[in-house]
Amino acid sequence: MDARIASVRDFIHDIKPRILQSDSIVPITDPYGPSVVDPDMRWIVVSEETKKGGDAVNRVRQEKGLCVLDVHEISLVEDINHAAHEEAKISSSTQRIGLLATLLKQPMNKDLPGTPYVIGLTGGIASGKSSVCRRLEGLGAAVIDCDKLGHKAYLPDTQGFRRVLTELGQGGCWKKLQSIFQQDKASLVKLSGQNSQSGKHILFVVGLKMRFEGD
Repeated sequence: MDARIASVRDFIHDIKPRILQSDSIVPITDPYGPSVVDPDMRWIVVSEETKKGGDAVNRVRQEKGLCVLDVHEISLVEDINHAAHEEAKISSSTQRIGLLATLLKQPMNKDLPGTPYVIGLTGGIASGKSSVCRRLEGLGAAVIDCDKLGHKAYLPDTQGFRRVLTELGQGGCWKKLQSIFQQDKASLVKLSGQNSQSGKHILFVVGLKMRFEGD
């Protein structure tokens, strides 16, 4: 909070120092701040998106017997260079997101290992793993996609696929697997090798389940 107040104070000092007073900047810890309690306040600046907030301030001021503020509305400015996934307006949030993974200064640690730095990236479905991988790959990282490797393990004519057929038969293989995951816990135990003394039953349960969720 102190750092933000200092930044605002520096900004005002650079732009219009004559309006800067000791009490010019106050922290806001509720939806209204001083706007609903300061009797000397006369106007409020809002944007197209926060116009309703300005109206709410005036309703509360009226309830408290304070004067209604003049509302000065600032139009949003279009960002003509925004990407498809970004907001169409100029937005500080979008700019901050764009700075993610930006190297602000060179690393101070000069004892980094010469071997590749390994990052394990995990997450649920649609959590953004692929987007992060693409970003890292664009920065020079090599990406090993375990999902794709898992899928390759049971493609037709592979050993993994033949093991699936051996366990479940030729007909309705995928439907039978889906039924196992949804209902038949005993078969699931068998499929995962938990009942096998040799532990050599098919070990693609997680990958196959992921395949069904993706479909």
